Amino acid sequence: MKTFNKKNIEVAVEIRNKMLSWNEVNKLLRREFNNKKENKDFHDIGYKIELVNKLFNCNLNMDKRKIAHQIQQLKIDSKFDNPEQLVKEIAEIQPLPYKRSVGFVFSSKYCHFHYPNKFPIYDRYSRDALSNLLGKTMGCYKSNYTQFKKDLDDLISNLSWKSSYKEMDSYLWLYGQWLVYKKYIDDESELKKKFSHQIRNFIKNHIELFSELDSK
Repeated sequence: MKTFNKKNIEVAVEIRNKMLSWNEVNKLLRREFNNKKENKDFHDIGYKIELVNKLFNCNLNMDKRKIAHQIQQLKIDSKFDNPEQLVKEIAEIQPLPYKRSVGFVFSSKYCHFHYPNKFPIYDRYSRDALSNLLGKTMGCYKSNYTQFKKDLDDLISNLSWKSSYKEMDSYLWLYGQWLVYKKYIDDESELKKKFSHQIRNFIKNHIELFSELDSK
């Protein structure tokens, strides 16, 4: 395991605060999910699905109405106290005729904005960042939210300072991007495949800050 310190988190928070558009997206999602906390009304569920999908890059290229209908049928409002199981249930939704499920990325984000303190966000950046920090093989958390959350909870509980999912979500998301950027830093064509123009420029313009995300 790499040495991880409070400064890494502080730098991540500083970087995130510079990303004004992302901060506004977070505020909007939290506000709308608080206003529509329950998952009984089909239209409210559909609205929340669209928000998460479009604003948090879930790439759900499938019929959102069918997803909303199945979430409604799951009656999830009584299940938020069992995060791992609920994320799994939503992730396994497979709206026919699609041959794939909605997946853990969307599921974790949908649950996260209902209860941020219970559900860490799971995506390719966060899972690769966590595996790097803990010295685990890349891909060890693929389709495994339960292990991802367990290891993240263990990491947070063993810190010498208090942290939260909100702070760790920011750190893992940014650190995961930094790992990819470092790997292809001398290959502009590959960076264009991995990141949008906006993100590439942002990292480039704040490269010294991003370098401080590295654990030792």
